[in-house]
Amino acid sequence: MNHFEYSTTIDNDQVGCRLDRYLIQQWSHFAGRAKQLSRSTAQQMVQRGSVTVNGSIQKPSYKLKAGDLVWMSVELDSTVAPPLKTLPPISRSAHNIPPDQGRGHKLDLAPESIPLNILFQDSDLVVLDKPLNLIVQPTPAVRSGTLINALIHHCGAEQRELARYGLVHRLDKDTTGVMVVAKSNPAQQHLTAQFKDHTVQRTYVTVVCGQPKNSTGIISVPLGRSRNDFRKMTVKENGRRAVTHYRVLHSLDRLAQLELKLETGRTHQIRVHLASIGHPVAGDPTYGGGNKRAFNEASTKQIRQIVNQLNRQALHALTLGFIHPRTGRFIQFFSSIPLDLAPLFGLFPSLSCNGLQPPSARESSINVDAL
Repeated sequence: MNHFEYSTTIDNDQVGCRLDRYLIQQWSHFAGRAKQLSRSTAQQMVQRGSVTVNGSIQKPSYKLKAGDLVWMSVELDSTVAPPLKTLPPISRSAHNIPPDQGRGHKLDLAPESIPLNILFQDSDLVVLDKPLNLIVQPTPAVRSGTLINALIHHCGAEQRELARYGLVHRLDKDTTGVMVVAKSNPAQQHLTAQFKDHTVQRTYVTVVCGQPKNSTGIISVPLGRSRNDFRKMTVKENGRRAVTHYRVLHSLDRLAQLELKLETGRTHQIRVHLASIGHPVAGDPTYGGGNKRAFNEASTKQIRQIVNQLNRQALHALTLGFIHPRTGRFIQFFSSIPLDLAPLFGLFPSLSCNGLQPPSARESSINVDAL
């Protein structure tokens, strides 16, 4: 028997899923693709306490909520498929769950002096230029080295007390660019409503493999978690609504530079949507745009060398605009192309030629308190 313990925090894409169905979907994390978990076995595991939510036993029909902390503890015979031998209920002390975990789903996070490129901040919010390799949201398994650890250091311990630590949207670890985090409950509610109403203006830029047939387009296909790999998203008929608008800025060889705008903000939305039309993001092996594919799209030695040096997906959050929660004034921020993507994006004409030039320094550092 092999003993497995697993924990995860529910994100927006998993909200509303039944606990037993969620367990079935995640089962490949333990048993691999060859072994299937029956619904009855999943329900037994939940009922006997081998799976808990926020430190408490729930019914199999429990509908997951954003921020729920799900713990699983099972013993799996590596040679025999489920059913499983379930374990006793998980205790807080045995698994070092913080005392407030069941009430506010908060982790005991320490402030960390992680350098941040802050574009603007006031008493309501902070806008920053997220660097590469920075995880935004902490989990029970990753409690240090995240953006939230850095914000607790830069903004104060009050950041810990906010729902989801003030987060109103996220960027993937390997996606760079501009994002906003709330510093107060009213600001967080106001910004969350703007994202929900799709009034936030977000522009991304990317380089994809191949050249889309149409210079502009709308990708509107629902997305959900992959049954084969819970870490990946996929197109699903019964998934959540997802809409991406794209515009081809320039083409070079069999690569294209695109501008993207989102109506929705699903996990990995841009990457999955572009892969679904046959043009994955260059440097994204998870969804088919790895260096080998991008390398094969390049015709010259210079371009092949640049593509071969990609260490992550060529995706950058370029602009972010929203209504300031307190002043009611629209403000917009710009993030320059980071150094690691500069050689690839430098193959194309400057973004300023496409109406995507950054605002002036004065606008970028505008003092909202004075408005």
